[in-house]
Amino acid sequence: MASGKGNKPLKEGESNLSNAAHLGSFLDAIRAGRQPSADILIGHQAATLAHLANIVGRVGRSVRFDPKTERCPDDADAYALTRRTYREGHWTVPKGV
Repeated sequence: MASGKGNKPLKEGESNLSNAAHLGSFLDAIRAGRQPSADILIGHQAATLAHLANIVGRVGRSVRFDPKTERCPDDADAYALTRRTYREGHWTVPKGV
């Protein structure tokens, strides 16, 4: 269930999207069959930096990150924080995990 201000559940039909222009641009790109102005790779790279900062904070030291493989080689503690641990048999477990 999606939530809005104050972490209160949204009512049916409500949205917590604060940037209608961004959403409109995305939908226009889908309709036109073109790349959106906010490319997913840029979003992925930005999110990766934030995740790495959280990993560094949790392990309490600097880490080496290989951007090609998106792994922390030879660092089991840091690498463990790049993946989610799923409960056995849970329906959200991706195939191959």
